[in-house]
Amino acid sequence: MNTPLVYVVDDDVDVLDLVALRLAQAGWEVRRFSDPAQALKAIESESPALVVTDLHMPGIDGHTLLKRARELDSKTSVIMMSGAGTIEAAVAAMKDGAFDFLVKPVDFSHLAELAQRAMEFNELKRENVTLRKEVAHMRKSGLAPAGSSEAMRKVMELAGAVAATDTTVLITGESGVGKERLADFIQANSQRKNGPHIKVNCGALSGSLLESELFGHEKGAFTGATDRRIGRFEQAQNGTIFLDEIGEMSMEAQTRLLRVLQQRELQRVGGAATINLNIRVVCATNKDLKAEVAAGKFREDLYYRVNVFPLRLPPLRERRADIPALSLDLLRTIRLRLDRGPADISQAALDAMAVYDWPGNIRELENVLQRCAILCRSDTLDVADLPTEITQAQAAASMPSAPGTLETAREDSERRRILEALDECNWNMSLAAQRLAISRSTLYVKLDQYRIQRPGAGK
Repeated sequence: MNTPLVYVVDDDVDVLDLVALRLAQAGWEVRRFSDPAQALKAIESESPALVVTDLHMPGIDGHTLLKRARELDSKTSVIMMSGAGTIEAAVAAMKDGAFDFLVKPVDFSHLAELAQRAMEFNELKRENVTLRKEVAHMRKSGLAPAGSSEAMRKVMELAGAVAATDTTVLITGESGVGKERLADFIQANSQRKNGPHIKVNCGALSGSLLESELFGHEKGAFTGATDRRIGRFEQAQNGTIFLDEIGEMSMEAQTRLLRVLQQRELQRVGGAATINLNIRVVCATNKDLKAEVAAGKFREDLYYRVNVFPLRLPPLRERRADIPALSLDLLRTIRLRLDRGPADISQAALDAMAVYDWPGNIRELENVLQRCAILCRSDTLDVADLPTEITQAQAAASMPSAPGTLETAREDSERRRILEALDECNWNMSLAAQRLAISRSTLYVKLDQYRIQRPGAGK
């Protein structure tokens, strides 16, 4: 396998040498350019996996280099650096397709981590040239969440990449975002697609009942065990087991689950025989498992066992662009199921639905559309058919916020929390975004919206 090629571009030779040395020590082939024009010419003749470039340079600046590199090869990642790290510059770089934006003096350990993540992302893109077509096909078949927002596109690319492996997956997200549907997509695209797909709602079972359900039991293992029971793990042999709401498991059940995941074998409750397992595990939760670990409610060693490949499904309020496609997709399904209801949704209604925050996410959206399908007497669902909470949200959104309003209070609270996270993370944008549970690009947009700048930036 060829060593990935990295370009480092900076007119400051001292910085250029330090950055190039650090990346070379990390094992990549590095080429240095103090003249951005020469770097651009070299990019036109070969495709580096990563370009690390300064923003402000004479002649050709970093933005020009970024745009040209992305035009020539969309798989080339670009990390931008700047000594005057203004929020406006960071937002502009992210909008133009930069993988990340670093403020000088550069934290070289953080740079190496970012470069590694950029390489891994490039590898995913190379391995999934046909994935978008496959995802489109799966959406048509109803096995994947509808929507074409950037957030969902990234989720589906990652899901498609991991589906072909036997890697344990942890799907996180709020209630109603479609975690089970994403698990279905992973199973349908896996090597185990012809095997069983066993689903367990860990939140619906507790204590010994959950252990018996998962691992099975022998006759006489406890009061009421009149027969041998084959557990869900055994039922999933040569297939996939989906553990929904894994954060609800008791500590005792977590201990047994950890042993199964480590050794890929189990013993039924009350039994002595060891049963070898050939399974793939996919888990889901709406809880923050890291917080549960800190609170002593979830085993730390189990957390690292299930969090091998995390996939976060964003809530609808973070991907409003998907609401029209989701609404039409769900309405068609509901119409077929009920054999009644409108066949279309007016643009005005779709606009109103896109403004609402949907705290219950896709599940709430489906419930609203089902109620509308029952009550609507027209072939097209319109604004008047929508519940009052949606029309009121649209009316509120169209009114400018004034001092003392709830909207202003919410914005003030959000601004304070962003500043707290930035201070806690020493203005490391990636870490702050993780702490706030948002993407880096969303964080940059928020910083621009609230006119937040790092103290001393641009001086």
